[in-house]
Amino acid sequence: MLDSFKKSGNLHFPEQQVETIIFRNNCFEVQTKSERFSAKKVVLACGLGISKLALQVGLEVPLRPQRGQILVTERTRPMLVQPFVTIRQTGEGSFMIGASHEEVGLDSGTTTQEMRRLAQHAVNVFPQLSSLQLVRCWGALRILTPDTKPVYAESASCPGAFVVTSHSGITLAPLHAGIIPRWIVEGKTPVGFEQFHSRRFDA
Repeated sequence: MLDSFKKSGNLHFPEQQVETIIFRNNCFEVQTKSERFSAKKVVLACGLGISKLALQVGLEVPLRPQRGQILVTERTRPMLVQPFVTIRQTGEGSFMIGASHEEVGLDSGTTTQEMRRLAQHAVNVFPQLSSLQLVRCWGALRILTPDTKPVYAESASCPGAFVVTSHSGITLAPLHAGIIPRWIVEGKTPVGFEQFHSRRFDA
C-alpha cells in the first residue's frame, strides 16, 4: 500500500507527530516536532490522537481505548468452513482466537489470565484445537466512540479539515477505499453521512 502511495507521486513523512494545526487564509499550517507543512485539506486519521487535534479545527470527537487480545496457533489442515466471531482460520492454516474487550486505558499488553480465558473458550467450542500449539499473542487498542460507530466529519469552521475514525478498518474497507476518498477530494458529502458526524454526541 505504501509503495503504491509513493508510485502515485505522493510524499510520505514518517515519524512526524503533529503538534498543532492552524487554519488561516483558507489554508492549513501543520506543525510537527521538526517540520511545518501547509495544505488546502487535512485528514485526521491518527486513531486515539484525533481528539486533541480535532479541537484545533473546530470538531469535538470523544474517543476511548479498549484493549483486545488475540491468540494465534500453529498452522494446521483446514478445519473451519466459515469464520466465527471470535475464532477463525487463516488461509495459511493458523487459528486466530479472540478477542477480549478490556477497559485498561492505553495499556496494549497481554495478560496470562485473559489468554487462558480465550484459549479455554476456543477449546470448549472446538475441542480439536487442544492439540495445537500457540505460537504468538498480542494486544492492541480499539478506537471507540461512545456508541462504537465510526466518525466521518468535516469541520464547519475550518472547511477542508476531515476526521475519519473507526475501529473496524477491515469490515469497512470498501467504504474507506471508495466513498470516503471521493468525499474528501470532491468535497461533496455523501447522502446519509450526517449520521456519522460527531455532533450526534451532543444530544
